[in-house]
Amino acid sequence: MAIAVDVTGHGIGRVLVPLVVRREAPKEMPANIVRLKQRLEHRSGFSTGCVPT
Repeated sequence: MAIAVDVTGHGIGRVLVPLVVRREAPKEMPANIVRLKQRLEHRSGFSTGCVPT
């Protein structure tokens, strides 16, 4: 699986994006994917490994 993140800064963000955001985004992505999966499973009423009856 591949995820692309494109971030554009405005004002002071033009300096911060290359220095901070682009470096931190890959580190945070695995935890974000886990939280997204949990939210989607919770919303649908299913969890991993469960078979609906």
